[in-house]
Amino acid sequence: EPTYKMKHKIILIFITLLCASCAGYRVTKFTAASVKLGNRKELLIKKFGQPFKISLQKDRDFIYYKEVVDISCYPFI
Repeated sequence: EPTYKMKHKIILIFITLLCASCAGYRVTKFTAASVKLGNRKELLIKKFGQPFKISLQKDRDFIYYKEVVDISCYPFI
């Protein structure tokens, strides 16, 4: 019969593998480039192309981009 320590190690390994299988580091054109709040809209459009959506809220332009990623349940980020 497995000891308490052995059961503890098996559970710990299982949880670690479960968490590691869900995690992933994705590099996109937005994480690889420096984008800061307050950048001029024209600069961002020149750098990244036409956005998916532009909205005006409280006298500020919000620019939305989406990018295809390889996560099965999330086709865009």
